[in-house]
Amino acid sequence: MDTVYASNVNLSELSEALKHVQKDMGDYVSVKSSDSLESYYKSQQEYQGLLERLNDKTIDKPGKILEKNIRMMSESYLDMTQDAVQASGGGNVERYREAYERALTLYQYINTRISELNELQFKNNSASYQTMREALRYMEVFNMVILMIVMLAGLMVLRMSGKGYGNRPLPVWPGPPIWWGRGTLT
Repeated sequence: MDTVYASNVNLSELSEALKHVQKDMGDYVSVKSSDSLESYYKSQQEYQGLLERLNDKTIDKPGKILEKNIRMMSESYLDMTQDAVQASGGGNVERYREAYERALTLYQYINTRISELNELQFKNNSASYQTMREALRYMEVFNMVILMIVMLAGLMVLRMSGKGYGNRPLPVWPGPPIWWGRGTLT
């Protein structure tokens, strides 16, 4: 039950990583420092690694189709950010502005799609959680019934084995038979 909402956590991490790529790219094209370039490449690699978790196959399920679309758009987005960074480093202002604007537009679109997928998966995960919770509730009731039946059967066996003695004490064991002391066990 702990892993029901893991897909939502993964999408939140993906969204955060996307924000870092956008921020670090913007920082580099405006400042052009080696620290901002290093931050950009770090966040780009992290985002690329998180993209690997997304579906890349054609599957006829809305969530999987959305995952594939996010992955494909993200790969294009990373190419655009790379183009903007290279153009900025080369001093080609017109090219980096154009690449930056295209990347920004795609960034906003990807962010919207990630939110849609997160909402869709949240609904699916909530339904799964409810189903598991109901199944666990039935199992709990079933186990309680079985436990009660076993306890009642045990009480009946105890009652039957003690029948005939009533309130009298149990007979005292007379001791070992005489033949126990004779012979050997070998």
